[in-house]
Amino acid sequence: MRFESLGRLLPLCGKSHPIRLCFLVIAAAATPPGCSPRSFQAPEKLKGSTATLPLPAGAVYDPALPAERLFEGGQAGRPATQERRRTVADPQRSGAWRIEIDRPDPQSPDGWRLSRSVQIARMDTGAIAMVGVDDIPENSTTTFSPPLLLLPPTLADDQQFTSTSKVEIRRISTGKVIDRGEAVSGASLRMPPDDSGATWTLWTTLDMKLSAARVEQRTAQNIIPGRGMVWERESLRVRIGPITIRSSDEVWTIVP
Repeated sequence: MRFESLGRLLPLCGKSHPIRLCFLVIAAAATPPGCSPRSFQAPEKLKGSTATLPLPAGAVYDPALPAERLFEGGQAGRPATQERRRTVADPQRSGAWRIEIDRPDPQSPDGWRLSRSVQIARMDTGAIAMVGVDDIPENSTTTFSPPLLLLPPTLADDQQFTSTSKVEIRRISTGKVIDRGEAVSGASLRMPPDDSGATWTLWTTLDMKLSAARVEQRTAQNIIPGRGMVWERESLRVRIGPITIRSSDEVWTIVP
């Protein structure tokens, strides 16, 4: 999964709390009020198929994977952009690291600026969990208690994995609580498309219930051993009651 801030959707609710998903999406276009939300489905080549090999969690999340990777893509119908993802060890905690996500910035000395920092931890069981997400431009930090499990130590091809956690969102600068809610994550495997070169296709879900909105994210990722995620397609929907206020579909591909 990509990781996005919860802080950017709060203006859409007419209230001063953030409700944007802390996983993937970039600048999603708002769906006009009254439009029917589109249903979530896996890409056509993935529907009705399963993988043949179990997926180790370390094939997707592991500090031993390439420490810096460049992705290109974005939302359909818009000019392509780039995103840099860096893995940084956490010196305060064994078995923990950060995924730092940079966006292009021509004013920066190296052409990039830090957009988000995602705290990842390997649990004692070997499962991979998300501890929190810092969104620098939005001055918000999201924490999961207990850490939200993203993958078990090994995901079997016939397994439907789920995890639940409480969510709390605060301002980085003041520590003030902005919103609270619940997050439910899910993961399962699909057979990769024949032309993908991938060993696994990971299908993940994230549903969040906050005070003002419901956030739903669906992601398909192609995974290659030793390289991690090399292709990603994500759909995001944000609803207040029956009305979809934001809808986004994005595709990202690793730059060789």
